[in-house]
Amino acid sequence: MSKQALSDIYQTMFAHDQWCPCDSDLRFRECCGPYLRLEEPAPSPEALMRSRYVAYVCGDEHYVLHTWHSTTRPLVMNLAEDEATKWTRLNVLDSKMVGGHDHLGTVQFEAFFIQSGRLCC
Repeated sequence: MSKQALSDIYQTMFAHDQWCPCDSDLRFRECCGPYLRLEEPAPSPEALMRSRYVAYVCGDEHYVLHTWHSTTRPLVMNLAEDEATKWTRLNVLDSKMVGGHDHLGTVQFEAFFIQSGRLCC
C-alpha cells in the first residue's frame, strides 16, 4: 500500500476517533496511532507488538519492516499480495519485561485471521 494511502487511513482513524484495531479498548489516537505515524516509538514490547499487529491489519509493510530486527527481517515484503488474509482479533496472553528495561521483554499473544474462508490463529 502506498504511503499516502496509509497516511489517509491513519488520518481517518484519528479524525473519527476510532477504536484501535489492536483490541486494547483504547482509541487509535491514544494507542497505536502515534507509533504507526512515526510520531514516537512504542514505549514497551507489548505496545510494539500491538502496533505491528495494526500494521498488518492496515497493510503497512513499511512499519512492519521498520520495526523488525535487521538480523532477521526480509529485504522486502508485499502485504498487498496477501489480500486473501483478513486479520480479525488480537489477544495478548502475557507480557513481561526483561531485566527492568522498558524496551526488552516478551509478549505472548494470539492473532486471529480469516484465510480462504477459514478462521486461523
